[in-house]
Amino acid sequence: MGDGKRALAVECGEESVRHALAGWGSEVHGGRCDPDAPLPHEAAAFDRVFCVGAFERAVSPEILLAECLRVLRPGGRLVIGASNAAHIFQRLRMLAGRASFAEEGTHPSWESPRIRPFTPSSLVAFLEQGGLKILEASGAFASTRWPSLLSGRLWILAEPRPEALLKKEAATEPARADDYERYWDPGSGWTPRFGLSDSWRGFLEPFCARDASLLDLGCGDGGHYGEFVRERVREHHGIDVSETAAARARERGILAVQGDLAGPLSVEPDRFDRVLCLDVLEHLRRPGALLAEARRVLRPGGHLMLSVPNPCYFRERLLMLAGRLNPRGSPETSMAAPWRDPHIRFLTRRSVLRMLGAHGFQEAKVSGMAEGLILDAPVLGRLVPEGAGKRLSLILGFLPRLWSSLFAATLVATARKGFDKP
Repeated sequence: MGDGKRALAVECGEESVRHALAGWGSEVHGGRCDPDAPLPHEAAAFDRVFCVGAFERAVSPEILLAECLRVLRPGGRLVIGASNAAHIFQRLRMLAGRASFAEEGTHPSWESPRIRPFTPSSLVAFLEQGGLKILEASGAFASTRWPSLLSGRLWILAEPRPEALLKKEAATEPARADDYERYWDPGSGWTPRFGLSDSWRGFLEPFCARDASLLDLGCGDGGHYGEFVRERVREHHGIDVSETAAARARERGILAVQGDLAGPLSVEPDRFDRVLCLDVLEHLRRPGALLAEARRVLRPGGHLMLSVPNPCYFRERLLMLAGRLNPRGSPETSMAAPWRDPHIRFLTRRSVLRMLGAHGFQEAKVSGMAEGLILDAPVLGRLVPEGAGKRLSLILGFLPRLWSSLFAATLVATARKGFDKP
C-alpha cells in the first residue's frame, strides 16, 4: 500500500498491530475496544481493517462486523484472524471431557474474554452471511492443506459485497436488546416448551423445604418447574431479565420481578434459604459474578442448585470429532448460526466444581440427566422409534448420574454456603 493508505486494527493486541504494520498502510490506528460497542471512527475511514480475535470476544459478532463495514472505504478489505475451535487439540480435549474454548492465561475458563468459538465452517458462514466475499483462507501454525484439523489460527482475507455496503448505516443497531423478550413471545419464533420430567422432580423434590424461602434466578415464565417448586416452599421469589416472562410467572403465583442478572441483585444479604439458578450461567459473560451474588443473598447454611448444558455430552464429543460445534441454545441458531446462539459459556463438570469453590461454596456436587440418551445417539437415535427410545433412555437413567461428564446432557450441581466465622 502506498502513502496515504490507512489501516485499522480492531481490538488490537500486539499480534493485530504486528500484522497491520507488515506493509498494510502508512497510517495505522488501533486500540482496545468494547467489541459490542460502536467503533470510535468515522464512516469510510480505512482502506484495510484487521480483526484478530475480536469476533470471539463479542456477544454480538454481527454488530462488530457491521461496524467494520461501516468504517471501511469502498474497495477496502478485511483481514480476519480467529482461533480454530476445531483444531485437533481441541477435538482431543473434547473427547477427554475437557472442553474449553477459553484463552490460555491467567483467566479462569468461566471468565475468559473469548466467548464465541469459531470452527472453519462457522467462520466462513458467518462472514458470508454478513455480506463478505472470501478472497483467501488459510491456517497458521500448521500446514494450510488441512486447516480445519491442523491450524491453530484461521486467517481470512475478504471484501464486502456491494449490498453489504448499502446496509452499513444500520451497523450500530442494538440487535440483541430485546432478544429475551422475543424468546418468551410465542409469536416471534422458537419459544421453549417445558414439561416437568421425572428426572427434574427427582432433583427438585429433595432440594425444596416447606419452611424455606427460595430465590429463583432466571425463573422464566414459571412454566417448567415454577408451580412444582412454589407448592413446596414457604416463599418463591423470582428474577428474570424478561418482563414478559416475569409477568407470566406472577400469574402462576411466583413473586417474580424483572431484573438484570448480569449485575448486582436488588436483594439484601442473607435473605434466602435456597437459590435456584437453572440454565442461566451459560448465557452470561461473567457467570461467576452471578454466583457471587447468589452466595451473598443466601443465609449461612443455605443451599444452591444450578444447572448448565454439558458441552462434553457424548453427542457433542462426536460432533466435535467431525469438526462441528453445537452451543445448544436454540434450534434456530445452534447449528445454523452458532455465532448468534444465546449460549456463550461452555461449562464442564470440572469447571462448575472449580467455579463453585472459587466463589466460596462448600460441599459442591455435580450430577446430571439425559432424558433422550438413546434418541441422542447419532445413528441409533434414527433407527429406534421415539417411544421405545424414551423407554430405553429411562431404563439407562442411572448413567448420567454415574458418569455425568459423558452421559449427562444437563449438569446439575448443588452446593452450600458455609457459616462465616465471627
